[in-house]
Amino acid sequence: MNRADLLPPEVLLSLADLALVAERIVDGLLSGRHSGSERGTSTTFQSYRMYAPGDDPRRIDWKAWGRTDRVYVQEVEAEPSTDLVLVVDASGSMGHTERGVSKLRVATLAAAALGTLARRQGDRVGLVALTADGPRYHPADGSANGFHHLLTELSRLRPVGQLPTTAAVLDPILGRLGGRRIVAVFTDFYSHADELTALLGRGRAAGHEALAFHLVGPGERTGAFAASGTIRFEDMETGEIVRADARSLGSAYRDRFSRFLADTALALGRVGVPHLQLDLDRPLGPTLREVLRRRAGSR
Repeated sequence: MNRADLLPPEVLLSLADLALVAERIVDGLLSGRHSGSERGTSTTFQSYRMYAPGDDPRRIDWKAWGRTDRVYVQEVEAEPSTDLVLVVDASGSMGHTERGVSKLRVATLAAAALGTLARRQGDRVGLVALTADGPRYHPADGSANGFHHLLTELSRLRPVGQLPTTAAVLDPILGRLGGRRIVAVFTDFYSHADELTALLGRGRAAGHEALAFHLVGPGERTGAFAASGTIRFEDMETGEIVRADARSLGSAYRDRFSRFLADTALALGRVGVPHLQLDLDRPLGPTLREVLRRRAGSR
């Protein structure tokens, strides 16, 4: 399977091994890039000093040697690792399925790929699964075994019920995390959107990074309803049922959903958080490459 980052989720999800698919997505993302630009712990240039036997020849500044006839090496200092915290919405609405692909399955696939990318950069990865029964918290862990358990937890998530109050759930968890971190939320923003936005904004104000991945189905985007007759809508979290006339719904629905997307992006933008749309019928690569681009620009 080549360039998994360019394949639609329905193809990737036909493979059972989440870890393998995540690795292939990251391989596709990084293909063609300089092998040292995205892998390993980041380093920051500090100063020069004279070359000494045993120094890594790759750190020699050959231009300085040509100018001065002296051999200098660059002193570098490793940047501290960053904790990536994956926050995945596992409420009932994330069970919305089109073409055999649910929002939750695409969210877990994207989260696994982002976690794999973070591990290749030397960062630790943790998980907060938002479920109707309360959060399932997997602390940030840099070990291979810890990441394996995290992926297992991701693969076991099922979309059920309503979320508890998000701020009450997440604030205590995120508040006790030390050091610099990135918080990446995967949700459809149907529950507690204002709370999630405010929480991400507080993280940004405290000097952390935040990412918001918005799961969207093709039918939600286009409003591809029947041409006529009555449509039955059921709230996947509360079970509430609403009926509407298809003929009168069409364009009004599309306009309203477009406003919903725009308003969500605007609210996140106000607190400095990028709105990254994940479509169930489109490859993950472009959205994840946008994350790489933003991270490279912030260094």
